[in-house]
Amino acid sequence: DDQPVRRRVRAAVDHVGGSVGHVDDGANALTYYSYAAMWVDWGTPEFEKNWDAVCFGAGEVKKHSEVLLKLPGPTLIPPKASVVVRTWKDETALYVLLVNSRHDLVKGEVALPFVPAKSEELIAGGVRCADGKLVLEMSDMAVSLLKLTR
Repeated sequence: DDQPVRRRVRAAVDHVGGSVGHVDDGANALTYYSYAAMWVDWGTPEFEKNWDAVCFGAGEVKKHSEVLLKLPGPTLIPPKASVVVRTWKDETALYVLLVNSRHDLVKGEVALPFVPAKSEELIAGGVRCADGKLVLEMSDMAVSLLKLTR
């Protein structure tokens, strides 16, 4: 059954969702190698367009690799099962990655372990910080990465 492969390939096309989707599952490194499956799945006319999306996603992971390789942070509870939350930390900040793994709008809140003095969007994806929580209004396959400082 190739459904998991198709799911991963399809997710990779959806902006950064696929690449970061693997990171939110726990990967700290990604290697893109199996474009043959993409070729078969997409066919010749769609390959170039979709391959560009895969490369863009890989570039976003590379761009934020310094964050993705930090020490794991606290566990945060997502508002829905379709939202995956992963955190990293250093001496100065908590970094929160949120990925909407579905093709629908997700609204909800995620409680934070502290009230941040400052919130910076490293990847804007429909999440804002307010009163010690993250407020989500994430479109389909949206990805958000925030840097929260005390």
